[in-house]
Amino acid sequence: MWCLAGLYMLQPNQAALLTLFGSYRDTDRNDGLRWETSFYVKKKVPVRARNFNSEKLKVNDTRGNLIEIAERSSGRSTTPHRRPSTSTTSRPMC
Repeated sequence: MWCLAGLYMLQPNQAALLTLFGSYRDTDRNDGLRWETSFYVKKKVPVRARNFNSEKLKVNDTRGNLIEIAERSSGRSTTPHRRPSTSTTSRPMC
């Protein structure tokens, strides 16, 4: 029974962050039924592609011609990271 506690399932476009006593140990990206020792804490995170489309801006160039500008970017998370720790101490700006 003890060895069944380490089983977990990963779907496609999903990864698992493995931590041992609060410190990062590994990232598992293989989908399907997986097993790690039950001492690891497993947190599932999505790694799917994300898209961003900006609205169109209409501007004129130096000759007065109308130009439409827009941005489209696409990215995929290759390394799922933990959130950065926020510090409560502040330094004075000189």
